[in-house]
Amino acid sequence: LSQASAIRSYTKFVMGITVSVLTYPFSLVADIMAVNNCGLAAGLPPQFPIFKSWLHCWNHLNSEVP
Repeated sequence: LSQASAIRSYTKFVMGITVSVLTYPFSLVADIMAVNNCGLAAGLPPQFPIFKSWLHCWNHLNSEVP
């Protein structure tokens, strides 16, 4: 019984990290698009270009990764 509880706990921990790693890029794009061209300095050039769509933002971020 305690071994099953430990396995459940480790599985929950590992799955939480896995889901976070997989969804982080989408969260980042959503956050950037929320401030994009809204008048805040962080959402305007030269910090970020003005993106036409979330795919444009995604491609820009992909090109920035070495």
